[in-house]
Amino acid sequence: MLYVFISYRRADAAKAAGRIYGRLEAHFGPGRVYRDVDRIPLGTTFKDHIDKAIGQCRVTLVVIGSRWLTITGDSGRRRLDEPDDLVRIEIEWSLQRANRVIPVLVDGAAMPTAAEIPESIRTLVDLNGMPVGPGSRFDRDVDRLIRKLDEGAQRDEAVEAARECLSLCEYDAAAYHLQQVHDDFRDDEVRGLLREAQAKSSEWVRLAAAAAEAADRKQFDVLAETVRQLWALKPDEEAIRQLVGDSFDRVARQ
Repeated sequence: MLYVFISYRRADAAKAAGRIYGRLEAHFGPGRVYRDVDRIPLGTTFKDHIDKAIGQCRVTLVVIGSRWLTITGDSGRRRLDEPDDLVRIEIEWSLQRANRVIPVLVDGAAMPTAAEIPESIRTLVDLNGMPVGPGSRFDRDVDRLIRKLDEGAQRDEAVEAARECLSLCEYDAAAYHLQQVHDDFRDDEVRGLLREAQAKSSEWVRLAAAAAEAADRKQFDVLAETVRQLWALKPDEEAIRQLVGDSFDRVARQ
């Protein structure tokens, strides 16, 4: 499965993008890093193929060289401003899909300003990027990039595991996965999922105590309503039976 999508402009940074691709593929393995249009199957449109590839990736690296901003097309217009500019489209789609977009500055390029790029991709200038230098700096900088990508992969795996646990109503397990990455990745998704897992876990504990008390006091109307709430939160008959014992069968018929 793809993980990293590399966006670059051939006339700008093909060599640097190729070297970065080689290092990432060696680290993540074949089939995990996407680069270039050469992989488009016959009979497939570029946009459909790229849309699918970006949708499969978690990370988009935008490789920006010294000519990234200024290269013009046949019309004389700057490529970034042309309606069918593939590089801009790749960035737009990556931002829309909430991929983690990382600007990678090569060949001495500086981060563009908001005024220099189309409005549809201006979010790019606010994102934390990193330079990849030439010569002896290249390997060191790419090593650092790989470490950051590995950290991000751990975050993505934790979120995926937490979502699966939430779908199974395993709230404590979901919270555990998220707490492993919460200190390093306090983004909205991690925070939101952690709050959801902790809130539902706390609500289960509260309702469980209320159900056990109602069962002890033979308050069957209260118990029936509490069991319905527990079931809505986590439809686990065995767990609920352990809380209320034989009273489960009586309230289940109500």
